Amino acid sequence: MIRMKKLLHRKHLIVIIPAILLLILIIAAAPGAIYREHLYRTGMNTLREGDLTGAEAVFSEIPMYRDSDTVLHFEIPYLRASKYKEAAERDDSSMLAEAGYSDVDLNEDKTAAMLLYCAAQEIYDKLDGYRDSAELSEECRKGYEGQVQMLKHQAESELLRQNQSAYDRAVAMLEDRAYGEAITIFGTLGDFKDSVDMITECRYRKAVSIFHFLSSYDVSRISASLSTDPDVTSIFSLPASEALRLGSACMDELRFACGKDRSDIRLEDEPSAQLVPLKDALNDLFESLGDYADSESYSEKIEDATDYTRDFFMLCSTGDLSAARDWLNAYEGIFPEREKWMDLLSLYLPYCGYWELYLGDASLPAYAIDQNFTALSVSTRVILTRESAVLRLDFGEGMSWSFDLPSELGKTLFINDETDSGYYMGALNNGHFVYMRYDRDWALLSSADYIRG
Repeated sequence: MIRMKKLLHRKHLIVIIPAILLLILIIAAAPGAIYREHLYRTGMNTLREGDLTGAEAVFSEIPMYRDSDTVLHFEIPYLRASKYKEAAERDDSSMLAEAGYSDVDLNEDKTAAMLLYCAAQEIYDKLDGYRDSAELSEECRKGYEGQVQMLKHQAESELLRQNQSAYDRAVAMLEDRAYGEAITIFGTLGDFKDSVDMITECRYRKAVSIFHFLSSYDVSRISASLSTDPDVTSIFSLPASEALRLGSACMDELRFACGKDRSDIRLEDEPSAQLVPLKDALNDLFESLGDYADSESYSEKIEDATDYTRDFFMLCSTGDLSAARDWLNAYEGIFPEREKWMDLLSLYLPYCGYWELYLGDASLPAYAIDQNFTALSVSTRVILTRESAVLRLDFGEGMSWSFDLPSELGKTLFINDETDSGYYMGALNNGHFVYMRYDRDWALLSSADYIRG
């Protein structure tokens, strides 16, 4: 019986001792568990207050306690990324430092929102699908792309504004006749509006301006090299005597014709080899414009404007040879074959004048034109062109009838052989003007002899 009691006592000790040891262990571990729980609760409160850095520090102390590992490696990064995303949506640069950026990272190609979207997306992508991180990562990507498009639109708007401003400035320069400077600006604008055409317009207007000068003065002795490049000077060369003849106003107008482009007027007897007559230089400039506006018509205009003999030949074509001789004597410019024409005028001037009948058939002039009157007087003049000479007779009451006798230039035998009735001839003989009619065999039929009235 006593033995049995000892055995029961021993069994109770075996059961009680482990329980006591466990209790001792629990009591010993209680302070640590309480501390970890305290940290956990502190961390969660800190997290709810939005202090992610503080919460991260707390949960780092208890990485294995409860769901601290999940909070530390997923929830806190998730919330941090969300803060960056929300700041990006507000374009709030105050979050840049926390995201690891500074103001130096900002430039014309990067906004605060773009940097924050990048920082948030990078974190979301590392969360391996935690909560809705995948969807939020896509929203960040779209937000970033939206910023890119915004910058692109802003850049395009700014470029448009700058181009328009430059275009307006170039147009103003063109109107102010600063052709070369306007060309330079239009050249920087590429295909903005009609900038390419405006470059041609600048060159065209300068050419027209120089043409107006050319058509106002005798430029036969002015040589030139014309430029529409603002860095290249237009050069004009003429003898000092010619500049003196044309006058200072002419030189001022020549500079004015170049607008505000650089020009150099040189007084020299012989122009340098690269210079050509101004008319040729201007014609080359218009030809370089192709079919722009009416550029092609200026070749003929330049030729007409620089034909300084036209007034002379106009007088010759009307038979006013006396006035033509006076013009040629007074003209100091270059006149091709001056001596030839002076000789021709001297040759034909005696054939011009007013004549009264001396003797002969006074009805002969009327017969030549199928009229019936007595020509007691006749007026004669020689019509000259570059190729021919024609003796024109005016007779009848009020000199209302005319008859022409052609000749070769330089010859004085005026004969009309195109009539059905024979040949008519006019000639001077010892100061008399004789008008004759021959048959087809050159037999004299009648004549009228006139002397100066």
